[in-house]
Amino acid sequence: MFRLCIAILLLAVAPVLDRSARAQGMAPAETVMFKSLSGEVITGRLFLPPGAGPFPAVVGLHGSGGYAPAHDRWATRLTASGYAMLLVDSYTPRGYREIVSVGLQTIPVELRVKDAVGALEYLQTRKEINPKQIAVLGWSQGATTAVAATATMRQALIAKTAPHFAAAVALYPRCNQYMTDAQPVGDTPLLVLMGAADTVTPAAACDTLFDAWLSKGAVVSLIVYPGQQHNFDFTAPTTAMLDRAQPIADPPALSPSWTPVDDAELRALSFLDKRLGLDLGAGSVKSPLYVNGNPAPSGNLGVVR
Repeated sequence: MFRLCIAILLLAVAPVLDRSARAQGMAPAETVMFKSLSGEVITGRLFLPPGAGPFPAVVGLHGSGGYAPAHDRWATRLTASGYAMLLVDSYTPRGYREIVSVGLQTIPVELRVKDAVGALEYLQTRKEINPKQIAVLGWSQGATTAVAATATMRQALIAKTAPHFAAAVALYPRCNQYMTDAQPVGDTPLLVLMGAADTVTPAAACDTLFDAWLSKGAVVSLIVYPGQQHNFDFTAPTTAMLDRAQPIADPPALSPSWTPVDDAELRALSFLDKRLGLDLGAGSVKSPLYVNGNPAPSGNLGVVR
């Protein structure tokens, strides 16, 4: 009887949670479970655009602090732009809400790569998703995981027959810990967005690494925003919604009305549009993948490599 009461309570609460999400302007999400390549069952929340699909999709990987409201904002804005997004929860199923207080090796990048590819395999089974148009986007430890899942180091972690992501977006990864110039990202296009004032995952380490990757012909882009720290995108953007007609400046031209958060979100959308082959028709944003050899600009301009 007790279990029945719990089941009835959950059924009663679920629609309320959905209405709350809509009331706050967020897309409603479906809670899903899938198997990591580690063999463990992992949970996530799947956001779907309106319609039947099949949609391009993005696997979202949180940082070492676990869930943050900014993750839902990214999912909502990408969903409004025609993308599905699966926000993976690598911590809660393993008994943690965050791992900053217990050490990042508690749930290391090597394990999270298996979660990411497990999420990719799960999305490929969903009829609403185009199985050939799935990218990965991560924050901090999740960003490091996104890069690792596309770099050649993945070959030491998972089977060579495992599917590959079509593109990767990494917000402030730890370039000096898991990646070397001998482990390029191969054929997977990669966009990295970082803050120049980030002391947790310094941009300088990525800058050095990207020089080596670019020399090997890798399809990579590094954007460094002046004065920005770790988790810079957790601040709310100034724009109400992403607008594909908004031109993208290289390097980024920032102002009080066009912040690094605005630029990062639109730049990521443009990158995904281009790399996942989304047919946008007239008014689509076409930005160069990277601008190599730009001198470090002054003022409010970002650095593009």
